[in-house]
Amino acid sequence: MTTLNTSDYRDFDLQILTETVLGVMKGRDVFMGSLFQSSGAVTISGTMPEKGPEVIGKQVTVPYFGVIPEFVDLAEGDSGTPGDLHKTHELATVARSYCGVSLSTWARRADDDDPYSEMARQIVLRAQQRMGALVLTEAMTTPLIHSVYSATAPQLISYDGVVDARCSFGDENQDIVAMAVHSRVYADMLKLRDSNGRPLAVSEGVAGDSVPRFNGLPLIISDKVPLTGSSMATPVSSGTGSEPTLTLAGTPLGLFKLRIRVASVSLVLATATIQFSTDDGANWSAPITTAAANVALPLIDTAKDSLVGVNGKTGITAAFNGNFANADNKYASRTVAKATSLLCKRGSLAFWYNANAMAPKFDTNVRQDSSEIAVHMYAAPHLYRRVVGGTTQGVVALQHNVGGFTGLEDLSYAVA
Repeated sequence: MTTLNTSDYRDFDLQILTETVLGVMKGRDVFMGSLFQSSGAVTISGTMPEKGPEVIGKQVTVPYFGVIPEFVDLAEGDSGTPGDLHKTHELATVARSYCGVSLSTWARRADDDDPYSEMARQIVLRAQQRMGALVLTEAMTTPLIHSVYSATAPQLISYDGVVDARCSFGDENQDIVAMAVHSRVYADMLKLRDSNGRPLAVSEGVAGDSVPRFNGLPLIISDKVPLTGSSMATPVSSGTGSEPTLTLAGTPLGLFKLRIRVASVSLVLATATIQFSTDDGANWSAPITTAAANVALPLIDTAKDSLVGVNGKTGITAAFNGNFANADNKYASRTVAKATSLLCKRGSLAFWYNANAMAPKFDTNVRQDSSEIAVHMYAAPHLYRRVVGGTTQGVVALQHNVGGFTGLEDLSYAVA
């Protein structure tokens, strides 16, 4: 929930906001800005029937055309047996996503800027981002996996690796319309050259509208690409006295260069405070109080508009086995990344959502004298069992290591 400060807005009119948001959504499909939609990898429909909270986590049927029979040879005088083009159904699970903003009475004071258009723009942007995340998570369920990942002999993404992944489709690999990669994986791609020194990752199109490609495939670059299977490297530590051992657990939400430093020392561990950074010390969290010895502490930054982790979250927990000896105790670790790049065929996925349910809803909190604005998105992302006219599913997952996050890096510099 985001709360707008008193100085943010003046004379804020909730009805105008409603009309503005509905106008934006009516004037164009809310997901037209999604690269998944524009590439053709995902079929998007806003016609899902009206659903409420009671269907969250339940399955709905996603309409889908079946496949007509293949051509067969007939002897002279024989009659063929016709098949039919029919609609079939596959099941998808409904999820509800929420975006909310709280406006205090004093905060409804707008400056000369147009807060309505800006809020409507941001709601659409957040909806697109959420759709992309849901689609990526659904695409990860594909059984078609080509893995070159190694914990001991790291294998980064390569031209040959992408070729081998494409071959997972067999002779049906001609209609691959998008490849989704993490931004750090894209950086690895940009470093690849052919024998003449020419980059293998290229951009095509007019200026300002270029499309990055690799192995001829258009790239969707998104840090929402899951890092399933990733972990954190064993921490290194330094400091005077005997620093306690740090144990990290969980699945990191990003490619982190983690540092932890002591903010205040206490004779009791549960009252000492630490700060953490996920970008090698460029930005630090607000101080957080440690837990008791050997108790996992979620590394979550409580600072407003945090620049640490992913909006303050890391997916990691930290447990110390004793009290800090001195304030110079510090630690370093790094994500051991298992990245999954996704090769998507045309129409391989569906995103079925309820467009009517996305109208903003309002309520008044009489205790705080504030108004709350909420947008709910009921959606069912789905990976089709096979693409139309094909024999396989339309997504191949290529698993590989990521440069600089292999678990073999020397971290001693970070605690020197």
